Amino acid sequence: MQDVPAGKLRLNASKPAAQLVLAKVLAPFVAAYPRVSVELVSDDALADIVDGGLGAGVRFGESLAADMIAVAIGSPQAFVTVAAPDYLAARGVPQTPRDLLGHACRRHVPPALQALIEFVRSRRAC
Repeated sequence: MQDVPAGKLRLNASKPAAQLVLAKVLAPFVAAYPRVSVELVSDDALADIVDGGLGAGVRFGESLAADMIAVAIGSPQAFVTVAAPDYLAARGVPQTPRDLLGHACRRHVPPALQALIEFVRSRRAC
């Protein structure tokens, strides 16, 4: 039995989670545990942790599968909406998240939520 962690740790993380969370914690982890090699797969699709031979998946809360156990590894993340002053003068300032539906904007929708949106839209078409 070993006294120090060793081996391969395979992680799957969404691209935002890899950039915003793992980028901050992986370097100190690797420095503290040099006998652990880390393999990171950055993919926005939800991965099956067990079938993929992964040690863990890193997602933001809205993308967490119901049968997974969540452990916080970073600080809460804030999401922002930005717009040019001329755009807001012409189109008005949204007051609620729902107001954004009437605006021309680029939206990042996590894959798990996108699947739900597509399901709801398909049910309306029936």
